[in-house]
Amino acid sequence: MSHRIVLLALLALPSATEAQDKDLNNSKKWPVVLKGEHYQLWSSAPEKDAEEMLRFMELVFVTYTQLLDLPRPPSQKMVIILYKDRAEYLAGGAPGGSAAYYNGTRLVGYGGDKATFCFFAHEGFHQFTDWGLKALHKAPPWFTEGMADCIGNHAVRDGKLYVCPKDGQLALGRIPAIQAAIKRKEHLPLAKLFELDQAAFMAKASLLYPEAWSFCHFLMAYPAYDDPKAQIPHGKYWKVLQRYILGISKSGVKSAAALEAALVDEKGRPLDLGELEKEWTDYVLAYPLVSNVQKK
Repeated sequence: MSHRIVLLALLALPSATEAQDKDLNNSKKWPVVLKGEHYQLWSSAPEKDAEEMLRFMELVFVTYTQLLDLPRPPSQKMVIILYKDRAEYLAGGAPGGSAAYYNGTRLVGYGGDKATFCFFAHEGFHQFTDWGLKALHKAPPWFTEGMADCIGNHAVRDGKLYVCPKDGQLALGRIPAIQAAIKRKEHLPLAKLFELDQAAFMAKASLLYPEAWSFCHFLMAYPAYDDPKAQIPHGKYWKVLQRYILGISKSGVKSAAALEAALVDEKGRPLDLGELEKEWTDYVLAYPLVSNVQKK
């Protein structure tokens, strides 16, 4: 699997034709139509593949709600479109460098790729927040893309979805990129990362997807690199992340204000951003190398 595809799969939205839009909005167009507790899935893939994806997304849905502590998840079933293969997916109007996308109403992707489930879990986070928590959907990209990547970088064990495994499929591509950037001092300081809007983030996507993912992973798992016993790691800075989620979820709360309120220690004293950044960069540089992970 190409690491480049892992990145590009999460970037652009397509400009579909009117006919393609109709296909994405008409369940009767699809040979397989399934309904789960929280999703409808329309597909041209074999029914067993469609059922597997629906089961997976229902698992991911539970993780979304636990992670965001959402009191009332979306009541209307969200729609997933699963094409049978990449050729049909592209013919349906998807951007050429993508493997899945959320178009504002539908989560769209295709089967047959090893990373399909990573892509759907990532893009499904955007769909979930858009439908269930509008304020959080408008959070800055370091958070929305970084957290979506943490869910995309998952493992399924014993019928449960675990986020932030250190050797997840997405991590294998992200870690070498952010390690190289930090070693060359080309990474963006956290203070600047926090200020970026979506356009500025996407302009440096090849750097900032790995950076945002690694920082969110750090907030959840540090000082460990994962927690095989917990579906969501609760590391040293978990409460910082939790406070930020609570703050940014409230309509009218600015991102900067939510972040300032979140970046405090157990006694309510502001964290030193320089010290936090050093902890994060040291953590990333010491992250187990891919070659070592694969040997275990």
